[in-house]
Amino acid sequence: MKKVLVCLGVLSLFLCKTHLSVASDTTRELFSEAQLDTFVTRKMREYQVPGAAVVVIKGDQRMVRSYGVRKSGTDEPVGLHTQFAIASVSKALTADLAVIAADHGVLDLTAPVINYLPELVLSDRRTTEQVTMRNLLSHSTGFPAFSGDLLGSLGYSHEEVLRRLRHFELETSLGTEAAYSNPGIFLAGLTAGRTLGASSYQHALTQYLFEPLDMNGANFYSGPITPESNIAYPHLMVDGKLQAFEQIRYTEGLAPASSVVLTITDLANWLEMHVGKGEFRGQRVISEEGLAGQGERVILEHPGFSEAPPISTISGFAYGQVWGIFPFRGYKVLEKGGARSGYRAVVISVPEADLAIGVLSNLGLTVFPEAVRAWVMERVLDKDPRENLQTSIFELQGQIDQIFEGLNEPPPTSWPNPDLPLYYYTGLFKSPLYGTIRIRKTGDNLTWSLGPLGYGGPVIPLGGNDFALYHPPGVLSFPEEATFTLDADGFPAAIETASFGSFVRK
Repeated sequence: MKKVLVCLGVLSLFLCKTHLSVASDTTRELFSEAQLDTFVTRKMREYQVPGAAVVVIKGDQRMVRSYGVRKSGTDEPVGLHTQFAIASVSKALTADLAVIAADHGVLDLTAPVINYLPELVLSDRRTTEQVTMRNLLSHSTGFPAFSGDLLGSLGYSHEEVLRRLRHFELETSLGTEAAYSNPGIFLAGLTAGRTLGASSYQHALTQYLFEPLDMNGANFYSGPITPESNIAYPHLMVDGKLQAFEQIRYTEGLAPASSVVLTITDLANWLEMHVGKGEFRGQRVISEEGLAGQGERVILEHPGFSEAPPISTISGFAYGQVWGIFPFRGYKVLEKGGARSGYRAVVISVPEADLAIGVLSNLGLTVFPEAVRAWVMERVLDKDPRENLQTSIFELQGQIDQIFEGLNEPPPTSWPNPDLPLYYYTGLFKSPLYGTIRIRKTGDNLTWSLGPLGYGGPVIPLGGNDFALYHPPGVLSFPEEATFTLDADGFPAAIETASFGSFVRK
């Protein structure tokens, strides 16, 4: 992708909307507020990030900063109460909710989940009977990595998602391998909320975390963004140019994995509680023992492209309860990142150093948050840096750009002719996991829609009986390749896809 400089004039006006509680002498020796601002604003230009917010907490001191604009091409500043979608950082809040349920004596993290969700049925009987919260939170259930996410966007209730998971094939045996799974975290959040007696996961998180921590801007919003709202617009690079989208994509179906929207002030309060070993301004929110348990390594994992330096195959990487765990300069570091259409977020906790870092940004597919957290970590934990982390992280950005080149390109306007007339491919096709996909013909084009919300987009012929199913604008997914298989009469009878499985004509 070509690098472009966006709204530099606007950014120069709004790059440093800040708040600072009194910094300790130790923190000032490591870096000043001006040094942090200079670094962040420079990296925002380098990574073309329109808006961002950063919190650094060291001991009882905290620094909270906001930068840039809510929407590129405007003068709408990001402030301390501007909301960002935090994507998979939501999982860390779900892990806290599980600890709170354990603190209340209503949940055993090592007991079979079926004790609390008796209607749970997975594709493997042994896993159904033995899977624990510890398995779910450490991504060691056996679900295929990065699969099943579509369930979050279709409009199904949590009860319906739970019912459909029996059709989700497991890939490995329980507890043997790590495989990042949003459906697994969904089950963990559903279980924690139920054991706490809440009417929903959302109500449980609000009652037991948002309210005690004065996280007044935290919620589960999805939908249109208006100029009057104080929400950062999601941005993606499209054809080498920065593009803002007008809504936060719906993920309610897998809410415990990715649905939270909050402000940097909210995030600061939550991280302050973590640095406080479960206490927030004199009130106990979570047990110290429970938080410490989140940092215990459960299962080893191989770092992928989503893990940025200093994480490497040399450093090692493991999952605890949601958190990724790696060493840095003799410290155990807990990290959770989030990537949602048009947003990136990262949080860091270093319990031994009483350090926490949070970075929010309104650009997708960027490692800008990792660059900021690495800069802070080096200055707080490493007085004699031995490697150039910023260069390594920027090189990783180049690799990500290459991997996802063309991701957000619009559908083509011309295509090869399929083997059959377009109307032959229309109709209803059913999957036990995802539901009924409807293929329609509108004019000279085909479209697809799935689930109660009608999630879908254009269906573009690739030649023969192969097609590409395009996602809605702003969704971080390549088009899904789909092949229509024919019956004995040469009529399309099913749709075969790589990620979604099979859909059979109804």
